[in-house]
Amino acid sequence: MSYLSRRQRAKVVEAVHTLLAGQSNETGLLPFVQAAIDQCDNACENVLASREKTDCLVRSFVENAENSGLDCSIWAVVLSCLKSISLPRRGLPSARLNRFLAAASEAMLRTVSKERMQAIAQIQETKRQIDTMKLNTIKFTTKLGRGWIDVGGSRMFLLDIEGGWYNFVRRIVLFAGADTSRRVLFEAGQSETFTTKALELGFLEKSPKGFVDALDTLSEAGIGNFSVKELSFEKPYARITCPDTFEGWAHLESGKMSNECVCHFSSGALLSFMQHTSGEKDLISTETRCIAKGDDSCEFIVGGRKELEQQGITAREWGMTIKERAEALENLLAEKEKAEKEIRKRNTELAALNKIASAVSQSLDLREISCLAVKELRKMVGEMAVMIYLLDAVKQELTIAAQEGFSEEFITEVSRLNLGQGLAGNVACLGIPTACDDYSSYSRPIKAALEKENLRSVLAVPLMANKRVVGVLNVASKTPHHFSRDEIDLFTMIGTQIGAATDKALLHKDLKESERKYKTLVRDINDGYFVCQDDRIVFANPAFLSMHGYDEEEVLGGGFREFISSASVGDVESMITSQASGRSGLQNVEFSRRHKDGRSLPTELKVSLSEFEGRPAIIGISRDISERKRFEQKILEKERLASIGEVAASLAHEIRNPISAIKMSIQILSKNLKVHGFDKKRLDIAMKEIKRLDDFLQDILDFSKPIRMNKTLNSVSEIISKCVDLLDDQAGNCNISLSWKKPRRLRKMVLDFAKIQEVLLDILVNSMDAMPQGGEIHIAAKEVKTETGPMIEIEIKDTGIGIQQEHLPKIFDPFFSTKTAGSGLGLANVKRIVEAHNGAIDVKSLPSVGTSLKILFPVE
Repeated sequence: MSYLSRRQRAKVVEAVHTLLAGQSNETGLLPFVQAAIDQCDNACENVLASREKTDCLVRSFVENAENSGLDCSIWAVVLSCLKSISLPRRGLPSARLNRFLAAASEAMLRTVSKERMQAIAQIQETKRQIDTMKLNTIKFTTKLGRGWIDVGGSRMFLLDIEGGWYNFVRRIVLFAGADTSRRVLFEAGQSETFTTKALELGFLEKSPKGFVDALDTLSEAGIGNFSVKELSFEKPYARITCPDTFEGWAHLESGKMSNECVCHFSSGALLSFMQHTSGEKDLISTETRCIAKGDDSCEFIVGGRKELEQQGITAREWGMTIKERAEALENLLAEKEKAEKEIRKRNTELAALNKIASAVSQSLDLREISCLAVKELRKMVGEMAVMIYLLDAVKQELTIAAQEGFSEEFITEVSRLNLGQGLAGNVACLGIPTACDDYSSYSRPIKAALEKENLRSVLAVPLMANKRVVGVLNVASKTPHHFSRDEIDLFTMIGTQIGAATDKALLHKDLKESERKYKTLVRDINDGYFVCQDDRIVFANPAFLSMHGYDEEEVLGGGFREFISSASVGDVESMITSQASGRSGLQNVEFSRRHKDGRSLPTELKVSLSEFEGRPAIIGISRDISERKRFEQKILEKERLASIGEVAASLAHEIRNPISAIKMSIQILSKNLKVHGFDKKRLDIAMKEIKRLDDFLQDILDFSKPIRMNKTLNSVSEIISKCVDLLDDQAGNCNISLSWKKPRRLRKMVLDFAKIQEVLLDILVNSMDAMPQGGEIHIAAKEVKTETGPMIEIEIKDTGIGIQQEHLPKIFDPFFSTKTAGSGLGLANVKRIVEAHNGAIDVKSLPSVGTSLKILFPVE
């Protein structure tokens, strides 16, 4: 069982930390301190449990402490701290324990004093040995023969003290702290007197040469082999390197590597050299590289403070000196009571502030937040009344959100205030807390209401959020009360908490409204909108479902690739990958979407990377571009036909003139020459072929000209019936059955009777030509509903030889024909006429099965 409580142990650690100048963690002493406290704890428990005399217990304790391997100074510090604090046991102090701690502390101090005397004696002996060495050594001289100083034993003195230079520095760190020890070493180097005496005696001069000579002397003293790499006295600056400084060398000899530069003495000495030889005092010196860190050499920079700071080199910020620490500790006790009083006050304020913050953070509803805040504030202010106004930024007025302590009549009078009206209105305008008990400047209604409510003092503080006012907090007293500066500050902090919660609630409200509008917009837009996470669709709007022909249950959870045709998957994935890697901005890609009925429809897709419900997501907007593609195709087709028409017309004119001459010549020859038999037959064949060629050229000329329409209100059924009548006999002769299923009722349309008749006759003749052995032709007409509106559909089916699949896309191209005779302009002209009526034509055919052709005309 531990004697010390957790709180007592914490007090001991804090006291030790203070005595060791706060350097326990940095110097690695904390584990040793904890070990000493543990053993002292066990000793205290043993003292109370044992019946032995105090002297025996102390001797046993000191022997264990000396054998523990811990520094005796640590034991002395821990015992001193234990003795300085009260150590009650079950509420009563122990006189036996106090005697033991006092005796043990004195014994440890004697041990420490003994060790210190031994160390002093050893230092004196070392000094005596050095003095003896100096008497017997030859003065070292440089290669230049200066011989200014006796450097005999310098390196030995620095490195051969007990424990070496490294442990010597560690002892300084132990008693003075790491930062202080570095400062001591630096200032020891800076306070060297060699340059001062050398300048007085004329051995050195104030010049760059003097700086180099001083540096050579430092090298001859065994401090290291220093060499100047850069030197300037216009703006004092020097860069010096040394591969073997004695500090770094000693550090490495100890088998330790450092995380920072260690050559503080050398750095101070170099600063002193530059200050004395240049005459400039506002200089700094720093070590930028060090062999103790593993660098190949140490590097020092010395120069003007401003110039080096512009290069990012600043002077080291040293810790306090021992004297400064002592003064700080003296002031610490004086300030402790004041700080504790301030802490108690702040704790009270923070407790109230935390209660308010905890209450208002429980909700995102504006009214509820105000009610919770008022309830907690009323507990804090007692008899005072509390009111919270919220600011309507649009109407520029304050409205009461919650209150306690005011009468209903008063609330009715001040339920709404304009900005600038009354104390709350002024605070809302200025954003500055204000306390007041003088209502003479108020408007009459508010002044009368305050006097009737018998309010003597009122404090109004703004509810602030992001440097803007979102409301006002009023605290009012019916007895005279002076609101102190501390009270105003406290209520201001509370107002900030309430303001932040109010602003959060407002943002939540705006976010919900924005989310509602966004969802409405997403659901109402005509473009397909979807969200993918982990390659699965987690949201799709109605337009997306309609574009693909699926229900929501069929889409959610499915992979997006299921709605892309196999040929387009690569393009879409490539775009998404580019977006994810940031190689491209927002862009569109065209692909073919897969409809539920198996169709592949042209679609335009735009995707972006975002978040959905707190997780990364891909958001896509898809647009059906079927109509645009059809329109583009029509434009291209028209441009192509126009080009073909121009070329054909030009060729027709060029060919027709010689054809006419040939025709005329043959006619003259047939009249003037007396030809009989086979020769006359040859002339007749030539005339027929010339006529056929002339008719063909006429067809080309007609195709190249714009279609002239004569639209009137006509019946489609009547046009079909007339075409059937015209071809009925011819069909019968060819063993073809021509059937026309006339609808009961079909509305009339505005169209060109002759042109539509020409279209139907051309199609019917082609169907008859496709059935040389006879067959059937079925004609039907009806009104159908499409996405663009109602249309009249004419369908012609035959049982002919059909059209080869590779020829199907070309049948409406000018001059394309599979017949041995004909111009190849028949179906091209059919398509021109149908499109001139804003219609469409679709053909489906299978070889040896037959052909089905549908013509659609919009109902105007």
